[in-house]
Amino acid sequence: MEVKILSRKLIKPYVLTPPLLRTLKQSPVDRVQNSVKLAVLLYYSAEVGKSEEVEGRIKRLATSLSETLTRFYPLAGRYVEEGNRVDCNDEGVEFF
Repeated sequence: MEVKILSRKLIKPYVLTPPLLRTLKQSPVDRVQNSVKLAVLLYYSAEVGKSEEVEGRIKRLATSLSETLTRFYPLAGRYVEEGNRVDCNDEGVEFF
C-alpha cells in the first residue's frame, strides 16, 4: 500500500498549558531508562469520491487531537536534553 501525504500541519492544544505546569522534570527512573523514539501512523481506508465526508473526518480528528493535547500537555512540548526536562511549550504535534 502506498501512502501519499496530502498536507501537514502542527496541531496545538485547545487550551494553553498553565505556567505552573510548563516544565516537567525527568524522574531518576526516567534518566536510567534508554530513550525510545516512537513514531505512530494510524490510517484507515476511505471511500473514493466522498471528499466532503473525508474532509469532515480530518477536521474532527484534528479537533479531537487538539482537545486531547490539553489533557496530555507534555506530548505537545519539546524535550530539552540540557536539564533533562520537557518544556511544555504548546508547540504542538505534527498531523498529516
